[in-house]
Amino acid sequence: MSKDSGGLSSKSMSRMPSLLDIRGGVGHSTEPMIVPSMRIAEFCHKYKLSPRIQESLEEAGFETAAALIDTSASVLEDAGLKKGHIAELKRALADLTSTIRGGVAPIIVPIAEFCHKYKLSPRIQEPLEEAGFETAAALIETSASVLEDAGLKKGHIAELKRALADLTRTIRGDADDSAAPIIVPSMRIAEFCHKYKLSPRIQKSLEEAGFDTAAALIETSASVLEDAGLEKGH
Repeated sequence: MSKDSGGLSSKSMSRMPSLLDIRGGVGHSTEPMIVPSMRIAEFCHKYKLSPRIQESLEEAGFETAAALIDTSASVLEDAGLKKGHIAELKRALADLTSTIRGGVAPIIVPIAEFCHKYKLSPRIQEPLEEAGFETAAALIETSASVLEDAGLKKGHIAELKRALADLTRTIRGDADDSAAPIIVPSMRIAEFCHKYKLSPRIQKSLEEAGFDTAAALIETSASVLEDAGLEKGH
């Protein structure tokens, strides 16, 4: 198990003083970038942002996507956007700037499709949707603390990390690469504990902490498992 208890992506998922630091590394260039004055309606339509996000932005007076770049998350929260909506905006702005710099076109997977395909439970899907998350891509740069505030348990967050790793491997097409990480079958916790002779006490603790599959345990730190009630012997 990993000693890293950071965010969902291997790069970790934190920060957010401003919605997007346009000079700090969304692309490969450090040169200032001119963002087209794309209208909010066009921006939301092109980058698959919901009418709820669009309406909140327009009601708050935003007219162009460029105006969002140096806007803080707190300002957007005051405008009525949830943390998931803000993550979606950050994802869309990153896609916009990547396109401007000649990057790869984004692959946008809706939350419901993502959860179904990668075997994430309704206990994970429902809090994500209630928190305003609409796509899997928006989760990558989202901190674990934000997800905990949305009602997800540590095991749920580990499940998300597992699913996002599977998604990125699928997109990159490296599942057959001998140097690629091994994809662990999504064996359910009950089956895993039964097959490998783990006690009912361990199984119960894992399930109560939100773990659904054995694969999610691989990158989970010992401290997270201790917080879930497991003793060092477990």
